Amino acid sequence: MSSHAALRTGSGLVSCFLPSCGVDVLQVSLPEVMVERSEGRDVLKKEGLRDLDRFDALGIGPGMGTSLSAQECLEYALQNFQKPIVLDADALNILSSNSHLLVLLRENMLLTPHVVEFERLVGKCANHKERMEKARSFCHTYGCFIILKGANTMITAPDGRQFFNSSGSQYMATGGAGDVLTGILTSFLGQGYSPENAAVCGVYHHGLAGELASVQRWRGTTATDIIDKIPETFAFVDGRLDRY
Repeated sequence: MSSHAALRTGSGLVSCFLPSCGVDVLQVSLPEVMVERSEGRDVLKKEGLRDLDRFDALGIGPGMGTSLSAQECLEYALQNFQKPIVLDADALNILSSNSHLLVLLRENMLLTPHVVEFERLVGKCANHKERMEKARSFCHTYGCFIILKGANTMITAPDGRQFFNSSGSQYMATGGAGDVLTGILTSFLGQGYSPENAAVCGVYHHGLAGELASVQRWRGTTATDIIDKIPETFAFVDGRLDRY
């Protein structure tokens, strides 16, 4: 879903790194996506992730698991890829349980936790005000961006500024919606958007796509419905499409 969302957001070439057992599934469902395969831990580090600089941006986390090989994969990427990175899902869970990796975070990285993943990173919060304060402290300490997903998604910049998103729908509370956001953000970063602009624009387009999808799907909205509406969000922003 992340790869599909990146394509719909405008990326010319999208590559997906996955175990060999998933190659056929990916190529049947998304033949436009390039495949980077892994057949084991050594391949994961030395073969599958060689020459990272040929990519413009990385999105890491959805579907990767938290095994030792996944941990080594994440650490290798954080150490060896200096271009923008989006960290989501299991990448965040690995960070939460391997705090020594936090020093590898930097200002061109976007972390996209939901509330539970966020509290694994920073500790329990009594209310949203405390979440805001802890997000600001975390971003100041590690120099990264945090996109705290939810109603009125909050973006926190390394300098402490915080932005709140106005687009979205309650019908987006569905499995895979976060993976779609990862693809959108990675695409914008790969197209040359600054981390701040990618975060603000990506979150808005993601929410707007969810709104457009829910017009017809209502509570039956799925993550793939959101993906299908991404191109229409650009038409809406350009004034060529009514919102409803």
